[in-house]
Amino acid sequence: MDKEFVTPVLGFPRSALLERVSPGGKKTYWRHLLSDEQYMYVMETHLGKPPRNSRPIAQWPLRKNIALFGSAIKEIEEKIIPPWMLKAHLNENESFKLALKWNNIAWIVDEGGDALVTDGTVRARLIKQAAKDAGVTEPWIRTLLTRHFYFGRHPNALMNLSKFKGAKGVKRLDSTKVKMGRPNDNKVLDPETEYAGRNMSRRYLRIWTQVLEEEYVLGNKSVTECYEILLLRLRIRNRDKDGKIVSWPISPKKLPERALFLRHGSAIIKELELKRKKLGHLEWGNDFAGKRGHAEDLARGIIEIYDFDGTEFNCEILYGETHAGKPSALFAVERKSRAIVGWFVWLGRENGYAYKHCLFNAFLSKESWLARYDVGHLTGFVYGVCDQAFFDRGPGISVSVSRALTERIRVDGLITRPREGKGKGVVENIIGLLENSIVGVGGGV
Repeated sequence: MDKEFVTPVLGFPRSALLERVSPGGKKTYWRHLLSDEQYMYVMETHLGKPPRNSRPIAQWPLRKNIALFGSAIKEIEEKIIPPWMLKAHLNENESFKLALKWNNIAWIVDEGGDALVTDGTVRARLIKQAAKDAGVTEPWIRTLLTRHFYFGRHPNALMNLSKFKGAKGVKRLDSTKVKMGRPNDNKVLDPETEYAGRNMSRRYLRIWTQVLEEEYVLGNKSVTECYEILLLRLRIRNRDKDGKIVSWPISPKKLPERALFLRHGSAIIKELELKRKKLGHLEWGNDFAGKRGHAEDLARGIIEIYDFDGTEFNCEILYGETHAGKPSALFAVERKSRAIVGWFVWLGRENGYAYKHCLFNAFLSKESWLARYDVGHLTGFVYGVCDQAFFDRGPGISVSVSRALTERIRVDGLITRPREGKGKGVVENIIGLLENSIVGVGGGV
């Protein structure tokens, strides 16, 4: 039974939910925003439905409607704000998202005051300025403002509204075995197809978010490139009969469709871009990018110094009964994090060809290499462009390498002093560890 409300002489409380009954008996629900001496300013609402982007603010002449107060127009219990919004317990990440949205409109709500509701010209001017200040579109500001009024200025009014979607009691994000919703083109053409698609799962969404954070935001890759990297990461891991970990790509028929990933990706990117604009470049790099917990946090994007050095192993590679030669390995190590960012292995002595390959290997993502050697489940490999590259003085530093570094890719190429290990102690230490690890190999020294 509805709670009994007493209608004030001068109108209803701000943000009150009103029920209006038409002469034909149809009930509609309205959010009372405010009243002045001439009008009531209200916004139409719907039970169990979120607002569609922006909604107009209606004006009811007070003189014509005051006689209906308490009968055809009356205040009722709150029915528009859903229980999950009223009783929400937000975690740190959800609170941060909510604060970012509120910051976009907080100042216009304060500065505009009643004029934000009563004066369309003032409202349009403030929305335009808010969009410019926040670096977002005007429709997005209108959407946030509409939600603020629609849900009665509740503190959680700007929460994610995805819980309005889907059938009652069914969480689409958790269900992937049975495709729900509109069938895709494959299903329309062939009802028996195995490629009917899957719904998005929380696991896939978490991996997709991580890829976009690393590759789109910090790696400056396009969304389609990020999707290709995602496919390389989505692999099944198991152990073979010998107990060795093996992995293989997940079948496309078991994955959500590309369009579904891109649709979720656009929302993720919008949120990430909003964070970056609100935090600023420096605070974004220190406060957000540095908290992901991977080694690549220390050496991603623009990295200060790479140390290059190589070694020839004192053992022979046999191809059948043929002596193929002695293997050499060249490594690029980021000085601050001590992470191996690039490598190149070949047969023969140091040369410019090897240095160039190692250099570009350090600049590029390792996803495709990992998949090629069936270790795609390994993640966190570091890569990026450096400011300076330190090379060992030797035959590998040719004119062609120097030109590639200084003229083509605009990286300072520096050469350490001969026979002085302290100039590149980090990489020499890593090479020493590698040499020690193969001492037990037959023919190794």
